[in-house]
Amino acid sequence: MNFSINKQGRWILHGILLCPLSAFATTIVVVRSANFILIAADSKATWRGTPGPPAVCKIYRSGDFYFAIGGIERDVTRGFYVKDLVADGVKSASSFDGRVVNAQRGISDSFLVEMKRLQAEDPDSFKYAIRDPGPQLSVAFAQMENGVPLFAIRGFEYSDGLSPRVESSRADCPGMECPDGNRIEYMGKQNAIKAYFATHGRESIDPLVLARKLVELEIEDEPSSVGPPIAILRLDSSGATWISHGCDCPIVAP
Repeated sequence: MNFSINKQGRWILHGILLCPLSAFATTIVVVRSANFILIAADSKATWRGTPGPPAVCKIYRSGDFYFAIGGIERDVTRGFYVKDLVADGVKSASSFDGRVVNAQRGISDSFLVEMKRLQAEDPDSFKYAIRDPGPQLSVAFAQMENGVPLFAIRGFEYSDGLSPRVESSRADCPGMECPDGNRIEYMGKQNAIKAYFATHGRESIDPLVLARKLVELEIEDEPSSVGPPIAILRLDSSGATWISHGCDCPIVAP
Protein backbone atom coordinates (compact mmCIF):
# COMPACT_ATOMS: atom_id res chain seq x y z
CA MET A 1 0.00 0.00 0.00
CA ASN A 2 1.37 3.41 -0.94
CA PHE A 3 0.32 6.70 0.62
CA SER A 4 1.11 10.40 0.74
CA ILE A 5 1.26 12.76 3.70
CA ASN A 6 -0.98 15.83 3.82
CA LYS A 7 -0.28 19.15 5.53
CA GLN A 8 -1.75 17.88 8.81
CA GLY A 9 0.67 14.96 8.89
CA ARG A 10 -2.09 12.48 8.14
CA TRP A 11 -1.79 9.85 5.48
CA ILE A 12 -3.85 9.52 2.32
CA LEU A 13 -4.00 5.97 1.01
CA HIS A 14 -3.50 5.39 -2.72
CA GLY A 15 -4.50 1.85 -3.56
CA ILE A 16 -3.05 -1.60 -2.90
CA LEU A 17 0.12 -3.27 -4.13
CA LEU A 18 -1.03 -6.81 -4.83
CA CYS A 19 1.90 -8.73 -3.38
CA PRO A 20 1.07 -9.28 0.31
CA LEU A 21 2.86 -11.94 2.27
CA SER A 22 0.77 -14.48 4.14
CA ALA A 23 1.19 -16.78 7.09
CA PHE A 24 -1.25 -18.40 9.48
CA ALA A 25 -2.39 -17.55 13.00
CA THR A 26 -1.13 -14.00 13.09
CA THR A 27 -1.49 -10.50 11.67
CA ILE A 28 1.51 -8.17 11.52
CA VAL A 29 1.41 -4.68 10.01
CA VAL A 30 4.50 -2.59 9.21
CA VAL A 31 4.19 1.14 8.46
CA ARG A 32 7.16 3.13 7.24
CA SER A 33 7.63 6.86 6.62
CA ALA A 34 10.77 8.90 6.12
CA ASN A 35 11.10 9.38 9.89
CA PHE A 36 9.79 6.26 11.63
CA ILE A 37 8.61 2.67 11.46
CA LEU A 38 5.59 1.22 13.24
CA ILE A 39 5.22 -2.52 13.81
CA ALA A 40 1.82 -3.72 15.03
CA ALA A 41 1.08 -7.37 15.82
CA ASP A 42 -1.62 -9.43 17.45
CA SER A 43 -0.67 -11.72 20.34
CA LYS A 44 -2.77 -14.86 19.89
CA ALA A 45 -0.81 -18.11 19.84
CA THR A 46 -1.88 -21.24 17.95
CA TRP A 47 -0.26 -24.37 19.28
CA ARG A 48 0.07 -27.91 17.95
CA GLY A 49 0.85 -30.60 20.50
CA THR A 50 1.44 -29.44 24.07
CA PRO A 51 -0.45 -26.15 24.61
CA GLY A 52 1.50 -23.04 25.53
CA PRO A 53 0.32 -19.63 26.74
CA PRO A 54 -2.76 -18.22 24.95
CA ALA A 55 -0.98 -14.93 24.17
CA VAL A 56 2.64 -14.33 23.14
CA CYS A 57 4.73 -11.39 21.99
CA LYS A 58 5.55 -11.70 18.29
CA ILE A 59 7.99 -8.79 18.19
CA TYR A 60 11.60 -9.41 19.23
CA ARG A 61 14.80 -7.41 19.42
CA SER A 62 18.49 -8.19 19.25
CA GLY A 63 20.42 -5.06 20.17
CA ASP A 64 19.19 -2.29 17.86
CA PHE A 65 17.61 -4.78 15.45
CA TYR A 66 13.87 -5.55 15.74
CA PHE A 67 11.88 -8.29 14.07
CA ALA A 68 8.37 -9.76 14.09
CA ILE A 69 7.53 -13.38 13.28
CA GLY A 70 4.37 -14.87 11.85
CA GLY A 71 3.69 -18.52 11.05
CA ILE A 72 5.82 -21.42 12.25
CA GLU A 73 7.79 -19.50 14.84
CA ARG A 74 9.14 -22.52 16.71
CA ASP A 75 9.11 -26.31 16.86
CA VAL A 76 10.44 -27.51 20.18
CA THR A 77 10.38 -31.17 19.14
CA ARG A 78 12.71 -30.60 16.21
CA GLY A 79 14.70 -27.73 17.72
CA PHE A 80 13.55 -25.07 15.24
CA TYR A 81 13.55 -21.50 16.66
CA VAL A 82 13.28 -18.60 14.23
CA LYS A 83 14.31 -15.98 16.80
CA ASP A 84 17.62 -17.77 17.34
CA LEU A 85 18.28 -17.93 13.60
CA VAL A 86 17.68 -14.19 13.26
CA ALA A 87 19.83 -13.43 16.30
CA ASP A 88 22.69 -15.43 14.77
CA GLY A 89 22.40 -13.39 11.59
CA VAL A 90 22.52 -10.14 13.56
CA LYS A 91 25.68 -11.20 15.38
CA SER A 92 27.56 -11.96 12.18
CA ALA A 93 26.89 -8.67 10.35
CA SER A 94 26.97 -4.96 11.19
CA SER A 95 24.76 -3.45 8.46
CA PHE A 96 21.00 -3.84 8.16
CA ASP A 97 21.24 -5.38 4.69
CA GLY A 98 23.90 -7.82 5.85
CA ARG A 99 21.82 -8.86 8.84
CA VAL A 100 18.75 -9.47 6.68
CA VAL A 101 20.75 -11.49 4.15
CA ASN A 102 22.30 -13.63 6.88
CA ALA A 103 18.96 -14.15 8.63
CA GLN A 104 17.22 -15.03 5.38
CA ARG A 105 19.89 -17.57 4.48
CA GLY A 106 19.85 -19.17 7.92
CA ILE A 107 16.07 -19.33 8.08
CA SER A 108 15.71 -20.72 4.56
CA ASP A 109 18.22 -23.53 5.14
CA SER A 110 16.79 -24.49 8.53
CA PHE A 111 13.18 -24.17 7.39
CA LEU A 112 13.78 -26.65 4.59
CA VAL A 113 15.07 -29.19 7.10
CA GLU A 114 12.21 -28.40 9.48
CA MET A 115 9.47 -28.91 6.89
CA LYS A 116 10.99 -32.14 5.58
CA ARG A 117 11.17 -33.53 9.09
CA LEU A 118 7.70 -32.28 9.97
CA GLN A 119 6.23 -33.96 6.91
CA ALA A 120 7.90 -37.27 7.76
CA GLU A 121 7.49 -37.25 11.54
CA ASP A 122 4.19 -35.40 12.11
CA PRO A 123 2.00 -35.49 8.97
CA ASP A 124 -1.02 -33.97 10.72
CA SER A 125 0.93 -30.90 11.83
CA PHE A 126 2.48 -30.65 8.37
CA LYS A 127 -0.97 -30.59 6.75
CA TYR A 128 -2.03 -27.95 9.24
CA ALA A 129 1.03 -25.84 8.42
CA ILE A 130 0.43 -25.84 4.67
CA ARG A 131 -3.37 -25.56 4.76
CA ASP A 132 -3.35 -21.95 3.52
CA PRO A 133 -1.66 -20.83 0.29
CA GLY A 134 1.48 -18.72 0.52
CA PRO A 135 4.42 -18.68 2.94
CA GLN A 136 4.18 -20.79 6.08
CA LEU A 137 6.62 -18.40 7.76
CA SER A 138 7.08 -14.62 7.41
CA VAL A 139 9.51 -12.31 9.20
CA ALA A 140 9.59 -8.51 9.27
CA PHE A 141 12.91 -6.80 10.10
CA ALA A 142 13.43 -3.16 11.18
CA GLN A 143 16.31 -0.97 12.27
CA MET A 144 17.42 2.66 12.35
CA GLU A 145 20.68 3.01 10.42
CA ASN A 146 22.41 6.41 10.20
CA GLY A 147 19.12 8.08 11.10
CA VAL A 148 17.17 6.28 8.38
CA PRO A 149 14.34 3.83 9.23
CA LEU A 150 14.78 0.58 7.32
CA PHE A 151 12.51 -2.42 7.05
CA ALA A 152 12.37 -5.66 5.11
CA ILE A 153 9.91 -8.54 5.01
CA ARG A 154 10.79 -12.06 3.94
CA GLY A 155 8.30 -14.85 3.35
CA PHE A 156 9.32 -18.52 3.33
CA GLU A 157 7.17 -21.08 1.52
CA TYR A 158 7.95 -24.77 1.45
CA SER A 159 7.46 -26.31 -1.99
CA ASP A 160 7.06 -30.09 -1.93
CA GLY A 161 7.86 -32.41 -4.82
CA LEU A 162 10.69 -34.48 -6.24
CA SER A 163 13.12 -31.75 -5.17
CA PRO A 164 11.69 -29.97 -2.10
CA ARG A 165 12.80 -26.36 -1.69
CA VAL A 166 11.99 -23.15 0.15
CA GLU A 167 10.88 -20.23 -2.01
CA SER A 168 11.30 -16.70 -0.67
CA SER A 169 9.22 -13.56 -1.24
CA ARG A 170 10.35 -10.09 -0.23
CA ALA A 171 9.50 -6.44 0.34
CA ASP A 172 12.01 -3.72 1.24
CA CYS A 173 11.79 -0.04 2.14
CA PRO A 174 13.66 2.01 1.07
CA GLY A 175 13.77 0.17 -2.22
CA MET A 176 12.06 -0.24 -5.56
CA GLU A 177 8.80 -1.20 -3.82
CA CYS A 178 8.54 2.20 -2.09
CA PRO A 179 10.06 4.88 -4.34
CA ASP A 180 8.73 7.77 -2.22
CA GLY A 181 9.78 6.19 1.09
CA ASN A 182 6.26 5.69 2.44
CA ARG A 183 4.94 2.18 2.78
CA ILE A 184 2.40 -0.08 4.48
CA GLU A 185 2.94 -3.84 4.41
CA TYR A 186 1.02 -6.60 6.15
CA MET A 187 1.57 -10.30 6.60
CA GLY A 188 -0.52 -13.09 8.00
CA LYS A 189 -4.31 -13.04 8.09
CA GLN A 190 -5.39 -10.19 5.84
CA ASN A 191 -8.87 -10.68 4.34
CA ALA A 192 -10.38 -7.94 6.47
CA ILE A 193 -7.44 -5.64 5.70
CA LYS A 194 -7.94 -6.12 1.96
CA ALA A 195 -11.66 -5.41 2.29
CA TYR A 196 -10.92 -2.24 4.25
CA PHE A 197 -8.48 -0.89 1.65
CA ALA A 198 -10.91 -1.74 -1.14
CA THR A 199 -13.39 0.80 0.28
CA HIS A 200 -11.02 3.30 1.96
CA GLY A 201 -8.51 3.87 -0.84
CA ARG A 202 -8.09 7.62 -0.24
CA GLU A 203 -8.83 7.96 3.44
CA SER A 204 -6.87 10.49 5.53
CA ILE A 205 -5.80 8.79 8.75
CA ASP A 206 -3.12 8.95 11.43
CA PRO A 207 -0.55 6.15 10.86
CA LEU A 208 -0.72 4.87 14.44
CA VAL A 209 -4.51 4.74 14.31
CA LEU A 210 -4.30 2.93 10.99
CA ALA A 211 -1.80 0.31 12.19
CA ARG A 212 -3.93 -0.51 15.22
CA LYS A 213 -7.14 -0.52 13.21
CA LEU A 214 -5.82 -2.99 10.64
CA VAL A 215 -4.91 -5.53 13.31
CA GLU A 216 -8.25 -4.97 15.07
CA LEU A 217 -10.09 -5.71 11.83
CA GLU A 218 -8.42 -9.10 11.57
CA ILE A 219 -9.11 -9.85 15.24
CA GLU A 220 -12.81 -9.20 14.59
CA ASP A 221 -12.76 -11.18 11.34
CA GLU A 222 -10.83 -14.27 12.49
CA PRO A 223 -10.84 -14.45 16.30
CA SER A 224 -9.84 -18.12 16.21
CA SER A 225 -6.49 -17.20 14.61
CA VAL A 226 -5.85 -13.55 15.52
CA GLY A 227 -6.35 -12.07 18.98
CA PRO A 228 -5.48 -9.36 21.51
CA PRO A 229 -3.59 -7.73 23.04
CA ILE A 230 -2.12 -5.69 20.19
CA ALA A 231 1.58 -4.87 20.50
CA ILE A 232 2.79 -1.73 18.71
CA LEU A 233 6.42 -0.66 18.45
CA ARG A 234 7.61 2.70 17.12
CA LEU A 235 11.19 2.98 15.91
CA ASP A 236 12.70 6.40 15.12
CA SER A 237 15.84 8.49 15.66
CA SER A 238 15.11 8.61 19.41
CA GLY A 239 15.11 4.84 19.66
CA ALA A 240 12.39 2.26 20.20
CA THR A 241 9.15 3.05 22.03
CA TRP A 242 6.46 0.57 22.97
CA ILE A 243 3.15 2.26 22.21
CA SER A 244 1.28 -0.72 23.62
CA HIS A 245 1.93 -4.30 24.61
CA GLY A 246 0.52 -6.88 26.96
CA CYS A 247 2.81 -9.89 26.71
CA ASP A 248 6.07 -8.80 28.34
CA CYS A 249 7.50 -7.24 25.18
CA PRO A 250 10.23 -6.84 24.24
CA ILE A 251 11.58 -10.35 24.27
CA VAL A 252 15.32 -10.19 23.75
CA ALA A 253 16.77 -12.80 21.41
CA PRO A 254 20.08 -14.27 22.58
